[in-house]
Amino acid sequence: MKVERRWEEGTLDIEYAGISARDIRCGVVWIDAERTEHRMESTAASYRCVSDNGKSAEFSLPGYPLIRWKTCPGENSVRFKLCLRNTTGRPIRILSLEPFVLNFARGRSPGFTSALSRAWIFAQRKGCGNVRPLYIWEETYLRTQFSADGMVCLYTPEEAMVAGFVTASRQFGKFFLSFDERNPECFRALCDAEETVLMPGGQVHSEELVVILARSAKKAILDWAEETAKAANTLKDFCSPSGWSTWDYYFGDICEDAVLENVRYLKKYHDRFPVEYIQIDAGYCKPEGMWIEWDQEKFPHGPAWIAGKIREYGFKPGIWLIPFFVHPSSGIAKKHTEWLVKDCEGRCIRQPVLGSSFVLDGTHPGAQEYLRQLAHIITCEYGFQYIKMDGASAIGYVRGIRHDPEATGCEAFRKGLEAFRSGMAERTFLLGAAGFGPSLGICDGMRVGEDVGARWDWSRVNVHAGERDRYHGSGNVKRCIESLLNSHYMHRRFWINDGDYLVVRTDRSELSLREAETWASVVALSGTSVVLGDRMKTLPRERLGIISRILPVYGKAGIPIDFLEKSIPEVLVLNVSNKDERWKIVGLFNYSDQPAVKSVEKRRLGLKGDRYHAFSFWDQKYLGCIREKLSVRLEPHSCAVVSLRKDTGYPQVIGTDIHITQGGIEIQENRWESAGVLHISLCGSGRTGILTLHVPGTWRIRRVQPEKFSVRQTHRVVKLSVLFDNTTTVCINFSRKKKKKE
Repeated sequence: MKVERRWEEGTLDIEYAGISARDIRCGVVWIDAERTEHRMESTAASYRCVSDNGKSAEFSLPGYPLIRWKTCPGENSVRFKLCLRNTTGRPIRILSLEPFVLNFARGRSPGFTSALSRAWIFAQRKGCGNVRPLYIWEETYLRTQFSADGMVCLYTPEEAMVAGFVTASRQFGKFFLSFDERNPECFRALCDAEETVLMPGGQVHSEELVVILARSAKKAILDWAEETAKAANTLKDFCSPSGWSTWDYYFGDICEDAVLENVRYLKKYHDRFPVEYIQIDAGYCKPEGMWIEWDQEKFPHGPAWIAGKIREYGFKPGIWLIPFFVHPSSGIAKKHTEWLVKDCEGRCIRQPVLGSSFVLDGTHPGAQEYLRQLAHIITCEYGFQYIKMDGASAIGYVRGIRHDPEATGCEAFRKGLEAFRSGMAERTFLLGAAGFGPSLGICDGMRVGEDVGARWDWSRVNVHAGERDRYHGSGNVKRCIESLLNSHYMHRRFWINDGDYLVVRTDRSELSLREAETWASVVALSGTSVVLGDRMKTLPRERLGIISRILPVYGKAGIPIDFLEKSIPEVLVLNVSNKDERWKIVGLFNYSDQPAVKSVEKRRLGLKGDRYHAFSFWDQKYLGCIREKLSVRLEPHSCAVVSLRKDTGYPQVIGTDIHITQGGIEIQENRWESAGVLHISLCGSGRTGILTLHVPGTWRIRRVQPEKFSVRQTHRVVKLSVLFDNTTTVCINFSRKKKKKE
């Protein structure tokens, strides 16, 4: 990255591969004792001195604080950081630290960003929420300002700028892009200091911002994600978890019998549904929020007993809670009000969570010890090995007066989370659902979308107006697909992504079979966590078949190759392999309400030359050989999951009906011998299924061993009914017709 610093003007330019951003400045905003707001930018201040071999400069004005602006270029990026020292001689309250500001109303042409009205914007959020790319030209009919949390990408088909904070230990990073009608006015990257009190002589640092210029927006976002993961030293100790939870079917109407009914079912059919965790959600304590005071009517034997029963059946127990929640009638609320966040008049702040709650102050030593003890009791004494924190944990960063008067809500949240984590037993999985930035390096997994529900979308019911259908919650599947696919860059870099529960049921549901297959396919091909949310024994056979065909979780994650090109990506590609071959699984999705043909060119899949056999998984159909592109006609809300295997010219496996990877789990070896023998070593837990082969016209099957397996051939497609277990090897002998001499 080329950086041209003009410290005497208070600006700098950056350029990479012909892409530039010019007249970049920095700024700070604070308020004085009279609550008057002040703003100072580097362009209006006096330049003082340079340090760090010219990478840093100081700016000040009489009676104003001093800014130290640090820049550090990389290959295609620049890191920015601010340090503010209070030289005013009196206390001030800091509103924001702004290490990167572009003001379009003055100065030279700002380079790439001058075309912003014709660009797209992809804005990340600080917690669960729908995220999608937006075309700025269309959106400016409706709004004059765009915002983002943590990271934002501004891009055209030819160039992109990503700005993202790689740390969030004290402040939440935010971005604002404002327009004057259709003309860009200002772009600001700032750290929200939340009126941090800065005494005379004191100083405060911003979080570290990385700005990346690139030809590819996708690559720029991945580069930022890698930089962030490295800075946060993110946790990578777990594989994607699989499990079952009480919530989406039962909601809070749970009890020991309901839990154990599903535990026994999953144990009995563990070969078909090999899940690891059983997670108890809301409804176990009385009143809700008293995490260690369980409802004796629902759980008469208590938490340690139910956790132990879950382990007896071979599963790991999990639990849901909101660590920062304090019930108004709890002992903490009565005896330790000093542990709670207050308003400016000293009253405990209430939040509308589970009716009403107080908020634990993550900066108070007593509150931190309580969080450590809570985690210890739950994981060490009760024995829970999976903790799901509710999205309402966001109350932990509510603004207010805390024990540490200089701490922000972001810092309080992180300190509280660190305390909770430190009390957990080793090898306990922690799933977060709020505060993406301050959760980095602490949480093993993260909910990246809002609540799912057993309906496709809200088109038939206005849940916010109190309307109801057969599903009694407010969520839907489509919005979770959107969030999960548009957050793929976080997965296995920051944590394991969680798109919420996999629901496929027919009772208490509006989901069609095709809609259930679509949701399951997105979850499975994404390689994220798979937690079932249905009552198992009431599921019809075809819905159970959906679940069994995506478990166990495959160890790799698919990539949405049209990310940033569509509001919701429609093409998901997973690379799969076993000992002898590599192939691709391609998911094509139709989210619309009308039938549509979905296509993807072979070159976009990284496939060159050669022909590839296409086999559709859910309907078990051979689609022929593709040469230039894969095209499938899809019904509304449906998908096709297609395996693409290179044509060898010999008889070969092209698919199975056992697992969505079509060989990634259930086929260990697949070896062709020149003598005309195909050796296929299967693996699994004893399920009978179909192995599909393509046999070129010049080849004929002579013998199949073991002979007990049935063989059915239609033209060049052969289907074998076989037993998929760890002891089965199928040997198929072929003979080849000799070509007739002319």
